[in-house]
Amino acid sequence: MKGIINFMCKRLLILPLFLIVAADLLGQKNNDTIYHSTYKVGAIPELVKFKKLNLDEAQMDSMAKERLLYLDSLFKTDTIKYNDLVGYKDELFGRRDFINNRSRLYLESFSNDSLMPIDSSFINGISSKCECLIEKDTLTISTGFGFFSGFGFIIKLYGDTFISQFYEYANDAKPFLYNAKDTTFYDQILLDNQYQYLILDKQPDVQIKQQLSGYLTFTTKIYYRQSYNPQPDAIYYKGRLYFTCKTRKRLKFE
Repeated sequence: MKGIINFMCKRLLILPLFLIVAADLLGQKNNDTIYHSTYKVGAIPELVKFKKLNLDEAQMDSMAKERLLYLDSLFKTDTIKYNDLVGYKDELFGRRDFINNRSRLYLESFSNDSLMPIDSSFINGISSKCECLIEKDTLTISTGFGFFSGFGFIIKLYGDTFISQFYEYANDAKPFLYNAKDTTFYDQILLDNQYQYLILDKQPDVQIKQQLSGYLTFTTKIYYRQSYNPQPDAIYYKGRLYFTCKTRKRLKFE
């Protein structure tokens, strides 16, 4: 009997812990339906996993390091040609530093309220470069995916508030509408997210060379894209975006 009581006591002790964890996970899930105008500073979920480079990221980092070596050789061998850029050497090298300026995106795509099949890379996490640019008292974090056509995210921090945006662009086409009643199609579209939640690993000081990591959960606003259907499809995305970047000032030629 004593053994049964001890067992039940242990179960009762475990139950509150389980409820706390479950509530925390539910809270993260519910961030998909809440618009948070202020960011949180604290522990980022699964940050250790993000800090470990996957295979694609390791290859991107290797190529970035090769470009850095080449860029360094140019400064050393042709000082006259690159004399005007010497003062921006740190910023130029920072742009090429992939391991400290990168993002990883997990994404779900919806068309006409139906979850759409998507490339497995978006389920496993797709990676890209990321930048943190300081302009006066605003910090702008940006990352993009694609080349001739693609999409990306912009996060603007001001004080303790933030705005996150989604953009998409197309090459040699104008398939986008902001709403179903529009008659003018665009080759690119920029939208504030419908729902957003942002955690940073530290308080931004809006000074250069601060290494900043973050985690954004989002749901984009609905927009419309022309396809093979008679009417444009209503599109939106849900996802999670991890990022890390070293803050710097925008270069004069950017």
